[in-house]
Amino acid sequence: MLKNARTAAGLSQVALGNIVSCSESLIGLVERGQRKPTKSFTIAVESALGLNGDLFRLLPNTRVMSVPKWFSEWPAVE
Repeated sequence: MLKNARTAAGLSQVALGNIVSCSESLIGLVERGQRKPTKSFTIAVESALGLNGDLFRLLPNTRVMSVPKWFSEWPAVE
């Protein structure tokens, strides 16, 4: 949802990172589900993108989606 909102606003990861004072890498990690967004990050992004609680409502349900690379083939095998 963050990526959709960011691209709809016409911003790159670098541009959004500059606005909310974080790295492009952090934006990418959150967008890919590899890092859980903090409350302060979510508030800053919401403000920068002109959102009205859309991301903040999702915050309690966010979790990191990390799976070891070696495991990626096993769900198909199972």
